[in-house]
Amino acid sequence: MKKLKTKPTHHSVRELRALGLTPHFLACRSAQPLLENTKQKLSQFCHVPAANILNIHDVPNICHVPLLLRNQNAHEAILKQLALLRGLTGQKLFDNLTNSVKIAMVGKYVGLTDSYLSVVKALLHACIAYIDQMPLVSAKSKSEPSKPSLTPEERKAKAQELNEKAKRKRRKKREWKEKERRKRMEEENERKRIIALRKAEKEEERRAREKIRQKLEEDKAERRRKLGLPAEDLTATKPSAPIVEEKKN
Repeated sequence: MKKLKTKPTHHSVRELRALGLTPHFLACRSAQPLLENTKQKLSQFCHVPAANILNIHDVPNICHVPLLLRNQNAHEAILKQLALLRGLTGQKLFDNLTNSVKIAMVGKYVGLTDSYLSVVKALLHACIAYIDQMPLVSAKSKSEPSKPSLTPEERKAKAQELNEKAKRKRRKKREWKEKERRKRMEEENERKRIIALRKAEKEEERRAREKIRQKLEEDKAERRRKLGLPAEDLTATKPSAPIVEEKKN
């Protein structure tokens, strides 16, 4: 028999607990029956009693599923979890319910067979007895009566009201567009102001560097004069070095 993996179930239960949902039962769907050690492993890692771990494996037909759950004492585990007393009171009560009632299903498309099939099936499943003879009466719903026509004065007032509403809507739309336009203009002006400010700062920085360079050139010429050296030919020399190199000299 192939060993089944339990890791996906562990992850699913962990995700449920992370959402604040604590499972009391595990219904494990599989192609083959679960081994006992697999149940114990699930019980250990998922923190669910082994008796509450139900295995629903493949069966020849769907009618075997209730028997499969009964063989695993699923009913006993559910009664214990819900703290319900087991008894035959409900069965006796259901046996004594023999009177039938008529059920009227009102709908727009009751003439079509499959229009309300799910409702009919739900009623059949809810029947305790007489399943094959459920007294279901279908009735087609009638459309609501049309509203009385408006007088000329009422139509005129209604048209005026709709016109005023449309005008208010258009006015609000224009105001919103104007507000957005002003907002875009303010943002554009602010952007231009920042660009101009940065440009002015760069120009000021360039001027300051030029002053420092001129000062360094003057100091250098003064030192050469004091040492009796000839004045440096600025036209033949290379461009002045960066400020950091001048300071190094």
